[in-house]
Amino acid sequence: MAPRILLLQLEDQLVSQLLPLFSQVGEVITFKDRFGLTPDVTSIDLVLCPSEGRLLRAVVDSVAAQKPGLPVVADGRWAETAAWLDALGLGASDYCAPPMEPSQVRWLLDSHLPRVSRAAA
Repeated sequence: MAPRILLLQLEDQLVSQLLPLFSQVGEVITFKDRFGLTPDVTSIDLVLCPSEGRLLRAVVDSVAAQKPGLPVVADGRWAETAAWLDALGLGASDYCAPPMEPSQVRWLLDSHLPRVSRAAA
């Protein structure tokens, strides 16, 4: 089965850039609301969300309560070590910054998804 990837609370422009890349390797679900809520993630394999502090912490906590061990990748605006360390400090599994290329998408999947999901992708 193809991995299910949740693009959570990301800006529309970023979603339009990421959707074609992630759609090549799995099923992509997008979710955004004005309250910053996290939907049910029990059937999701990977979450991408903004790296902004309070929102990232809320997503990490909500995901951990629903499905412990589910990788949350923080997507930031800058490819800087400090931003990456901040995201990891808030509980993210990893950090990425645009522009994303197919090789980066594959690396994220290979790094964070179980072998069963990767074999199907």
